Formats: sequence, C-alpha cells, structure tokens
Amino acid sequence: MKLPDMPRKGVPVESTVKSIIDYLRSTKIRSFVGGQVRESANGTTLSVKPTSKNQPGKDTLPPFHVRLGVNRGESPTYYVTVSDGYVNERIPGGTGDALAKHTPANIKDGDDRAMFTVTAGKQVSLIVEVDEHGAIAASGGDPAVRVAIEDVDPESTHYEPKIGDASTGIAGIYRYQLAVIEAPEVEGGSPVLKRVLSGSHIPHVRELPKLINLPADSTADTGRLVKEYDKESNEYRFRSIAKGDGQLRIDEVGDNVTVRGKATGLIIRYQVEGESAQDVAEFEDGLTTTGADAPAEKTVVTIPIPALPSGWTGVIEIIDVCGSFAHVITVDDGIITNYEQVSI
Repeated sequence: MKLPDMPRKGVPVESTVKSIIDYLRSTKIRSFVGGQVRESANGTTLSVKPTSKNQPGKDTLPPFHVRLGVNRGESPTYYVTVSDGYVNERIPGGTGDALAKHTPANIKDGDDRAMFTVTAGKQVSLIVEVDEHGAIAASGGDPAVRVAIEDVDPESTHYEPKIGDASTGIAGIYRYQLAVIEAPEVEGGSPVLKRVLSGSHIPHVRELPKLINLPADSTADTGRLVKEYDKESNEYRFRSIAKGDGQLRIDEVGDNVTVRGKATGLIIRYQVEGESAQDVAEFEDGLTTTGADAPAEKTVVTIPIPALPSGWTGVIEIIDVCGSFAHVITVDDGIITNYEQVSI
C-alpha cells in the first residue's frame, strides 16, 4: 500500500486521516511463523525462534536475558520474561564430572516463555538452593533453581556444613539479581528495567570442603580432632592435643606433633649377692621396650623364684636409662634395710 498523499486544499480532513490510519494498519506486524511479536511502552519487539532443531535453545538472546512487556488496557500491567541460561556448578574433588549445568525449571510455559508479573520496586531473582555441603539441591517443594520476583536486595543464606560436633548441617539459598524494576522516569510512564546479571550464565562454586572424623576401629572411646565450623569467622576449628595431668610432653617439629614422656626411662634389674645383676625389663617414657612389636602381645616380667629364696639378701637397683641416677634398695634376710638414690 502506498504512502497517503499530503493534505491538500479541498480534500476532506476525514479522508486524509482515514488514509493515514489505513496505511498504519497495513504496516502493523500481527504475527508470523517462527516467532512472536511483543508490544511494550518502549516499542515493538520481534522474537525470532531458530528453525534448526540442532540449536540448543528456542531463542537467540543472551543467557538469562530479561525483557519487560506490558498487557495493555485501562490499567496496564507489566511482566518480564527470561531467556534460557545455565547455573554452572563447579564441583571440587571427586572422580566424576567437575561441572554440572542447571537450568531454571519455571522459565517456560509450554513452548513459550513464562511471564512473571512485576511492579516497580521489585527485582528478578535467580534462586539457587543448596544442601549442607553446598551441592545444588531442593530443600522444599520448589525447584532448586528457579526464577522469582522479590523485593530488591533480599538476603541470601550461606550453607553450614555438617562437621565435627554438629549433628546436622544447614542448607543455604542464594539470590542472584538478574534485573531490577525501577519506578517510571515520568509520571504516568512505564517502569524502567535495569539489567544486572542478566545476559550471562551464573557460576556457582561449592566453597567449603567436607570435613569428617573417620570412625574408630574399635568401640573404645576416641577423640575427634575436627570440632566445628564457625559461620561468623568462616573458620574450621580443630581440637588441640593436651598432655593432661600425666608426665607427658608434646613437641611440634616440622610436620609432626609428637606426644611422648619426658624423655626418661628406667631399667628394673635384680642382683643376688655375690652374683652379677640381671635386667628384668626396660622402660622408656613409661612404655616397655623389651616386648614384641605385635600389639596383641604383652611383655610378662617374671623374677625367678630360685633367685630370691626366703631370707634372700642382696641389692635391687632401679636405674634411670638416661644414666643420671639409680634407686638402690638393700635387702638383708628378706628385709629392706636401706634405700638411697645415688648419682651414676
């Protein structure tokens, strides 16, 4: 249809206006195969759908692209649509795939885009729920990854891992701000769409490693080194190894923490008068060094009865293996007659 003629003298105004309206109607795009026509206060948008089945998406917009639309009428309402996108979950450790891709479950309405009603002062959020170890997982009835319309800058909650003394962990929720709906710039105008993270895929990383106390090999009481995770300071806390009330010493040397006695030991020996002294057992740091290495075996110290007959007379020496002193016990006719500590 050709353009209407310019207004001319003698031609009725109604005829000229009708020609203009008819021309505008002829240029209006109502619908077409393979796409959609969306009208808003900012203009008309054509969304063309790919015709190739090999293409991964149904539109060619950037990921998580937010668009503002209007439902016209006496009281217009506004809505947003969100294009396809991935939340890329990077998984630390393990032997499987290090990257898992998640798509929001509610951005489609059949083959079309879901329309989310919005008003000024709201934001378009991409919500990601995680379990107590930071893995993307739903904690309730809603999908783990979804789009939602919320107040601006809602609070996200970090997860807390189940470690140490904690009987349970705490799930987390992250609210990524895709766009904000701002108030109209002029009175009676349309809301203004301000894109933030819209237009890019969202990376999500499990930040905190999983720490566990391995189960003990027996039913005996065991100490657990991993104590807790402190959320406020973002610290993992481990128990210290204390020496207690015993005669122990703890040394930190390089990569090792050594728990031992105070570097002292002793030898138990007996001596029959007129005969050579005989070692019975040797101890270092309170542990015997004369037994077998097998943990199930025990060292049995036996003083031969023939060597200590009734009325035995002799000297018993308990000697410090460091060679500094000895305890000397004198026995006469089966009776202790003297004790002294002597330097060696």
